[in-house]
Amino acid sequence: MTSLAVASCAAPPLTGVGRATDLATTTAPKPTAEVLVVPSPIAPDFASHMARLGPDSFVATGHAGGLYAGTVYISPDARDVAVAARSVPVGTQLVMTTVERTTHRPGPTFFMEKKGEPVVWRFGIVESPGAKPEDVALCARCHAEAPHDDIFALP
Repeated sequence: MTSLAVASCAAPPLTGVGRATDLATTTAPKPTAEVLVVPSPIAPDFASHMARLGPDSFVATGHAGGLYAGTVYISPDARDVAVAARSVPVGTQLVMTTVERTTHRPGPTFFMEKKGEPVVWRFGIVESPGAKPEDVALCARCHAEAPHDDIFALP
């Protein structure tokens, strides 16, 4: 069974995801996504009510060039649909917690949420669940290149 999750971005020249750089560019068409500028929708206890996808952690090569190991969670009612259909219904939220691979210090929490009419993905990066999100236009650009519903597969 293949799991879907926020996992990586396109091959070079796109670099520095999770930490913007002047090299962060892509030739992908402009995505139909919006940047989240409201308080984070991630509840501090999200891991207790969301389903974990894939292994406990994996090298998140598309986020800060592999600096982080990530663990991905999905809205529980969307887990089986995501795995079978390689797409998720409106209302689905994906959350990836990270730790620095060398120090094991907590990293940012990445999230994306599929919203309705017109259907768009909302992206966010927060220092911790419940915190104010950062500007994440780079997330939308990278995820527009994902093979299935703006979602990359776990490695």
